[in-house]
Amino acid sequence: MQTHIHSFFWASCGLERSAAYETAALQALVALQGFVVLDYSVHGLVLYRTLAQRLLPVANKGVQLARLVIGSCRQGFQYDPSVLAYAERLVHEVNNIPNVSFSL
Repeated sequence: MQTHIHSFFWASCGLERSAAYETAALQALVALQGFVVLDYSVHGLVLYRTLAQRLLPVANKGVQLARLVIGSCRQGFQYDPSVLAYAERLVHEVNNIPNVSFSL
């Protein structure tokens, strides 16, 4: 009599498809190898990608708002000087970020 074992590999429902695939693939590797494989670099990359996907849109909206403040100030609108200074500093810092192309 032959015994069949079925395994199901899954990931949390809140993950993006590619991150869920990576998590399930790691589970499959663990099952195939018969011992626990803990790859901190994969977990770190998945965590970094998740954070980037959530934080970059927020940062982008902040920079857009800062540019709006600066532009409207030049058209005569009055803001608290500290608001204008903060907006200018934010845009300056973003402009000084090196342009590095890579994909996760």
